This record gives sequence, structure tokens and C-alpha cells, in this order.
Amino acid sequence: MITTSKIEQWVKEGRDSNKIAYALINTAIKKHIPLSLRDLPDTATLASEVDAIAECIDSKDYQDAINISLESAEIILEEEGFEIE
Repeated sequence: MITTSKIEQWVKEGRDSNKIAYALINTAIKKHIPLSLRDLPDTATLASEVDAIAECIDSKDYQDAINISLESAEIILEEEGFEIE
């Protein structure tokens, strides 16, 4: 999983918070299934979750960003019909 220090490093490198948010959700999805966001359709849920995570990153709430990404991955996968344990 991506750590708060890794997010902080990416922010210092100037990475876009939306791209970091996408990477967080993608990593969380890979914990559940051997697929990535590229294999799933873009949805309104994904867009809103990326925005929420990006806001946390912009506010330097990196742990909240991680927590939301874990929840977001489960929501997205459940919407796509995957069972999450």
C-alpha cells in the first residue's frame, strides 16, 4: 500500500493530486482483485472519489486520503459486481 510518506514525496515532486488519488484507488483495487482501474469502466463514483481524495491531498491530510481510497476501491468494485470480503 502507498504510505503517507510516499504521498508527501509525490507532492514535493509536484505530482498532480488527482493523479496521486487515482494511484491510491488503483493500488487499493489491486489488493482485492488482479485488475486495475484501466480494466474497469470510468464511473461517476470514480470521478467523485478521486476529487474527494485529491482534496485531502491538497489539504495535506494524507492518512485521510489513504482511508478514503480504501473505501472507494470497495465501493467501485461492488458497483462492478465484485464481492468484497
